[in-house]
Amino acid sequence: MMDRMHPPGVCKSMTRVLGALLLALAFAACGGGSKKAAAKPTPLPNGYVVQFGVFSNPQNAQQLIERLKQAGIEAQTETRVQLPAFKTKAEADAALAKMKAKGISATLLAR
Repeated sequence: MMDRMHPPGVCKSMTRVLGALLLALAFAACGGGSKKAAAKPTPLPNGYVVQFGVFSNPQNAQQLIERLKQAGIEAQTETRVQLPAFKTKAEADAALAKMKAKGISATLLAR
């Protein structure tokens, strides 16, 4: 397993921001948001990527991008929205089915 490198404090702030994002997603999924169908996700290109980190604070991600640019490395950011991890696949499948029933496109990922 690869070591993950994060600046100090990133994991704690990541947890806070992800919690807020997940609450907003759950609110929308339970009928608290717009009744419009979710937009279909843009398919990812085939190939391989080198990931430098996962950041909940966009400023931390931008700082890393700036450091990479100074080193002559072109990088980009990506936004990810996920529900908290489930203990069992059955629980995750049930949540996925609820999202799809509400017209929200989602994919099940194993960790």
